[in-house]
Amino acid sequence: MIPNNTVQAAIISFLKSKATITALLVDNAGVAHPEEIREVEWQGDTFSYPNIRIDLGTQTDAIAENNCEVFNIGFSILIFSELYSSKEANVMAGVIANIINKKSITSGGVHFVRVICTLVPAIRRDERTWRSELICRSSIHI
Repeated sequence: MIPNNTVQAAIISFLKSKATITALLVDNAGVAHPEEIREVEWQGDTFSYPNIRIDLGTQTDAIAENNCEVFNIGFSILIFSELYSSKEANVMAGVIANIINKKSITSGGVHFVRVICTLVPAIRRDERTWRSELICRSSIHI
C-alpha cells in the first residue's frame, strides 16, 4: 500500500499547483493564502478563510495491472468559508470538481487513475462557517 501521508501530500500538492484554485483563497481583506490547502488533521492556531482541507478515507487493494500494484482510495476535499452566504464554498467546490472530476492526475509520484467526485452542497458547520465537500474515489499506484 502507499503510505497515507504520501497520498495526502500528493493531493495537497496537486491542488496547490493549480492557480485557478489558489486564486480562490483570498480572505476578506483581499490577502491571498495559497498555504490554506492542508490536511484535515492540521492543528495550527493561525489560519484564514476560505480554506481547503484534505481528508483521507480508506485504502484497499485493487486488481494489479501490468505488474503494477494498484489500490483504491477514497478522500474528501472540504472547503470552508466564513461568508454570510454558502455561495463561496459552493463555487470553490465546483471549480475544484471541474479540475479533477473524471481526470487522471499525477502528483508527488502518485498516479490517480480517473478521479470520480460527488459534489455535496454547502452546509452550516457552525454559526459562522459553511462547509462544502467533494467526495472522491480513485485507483492509485506509484
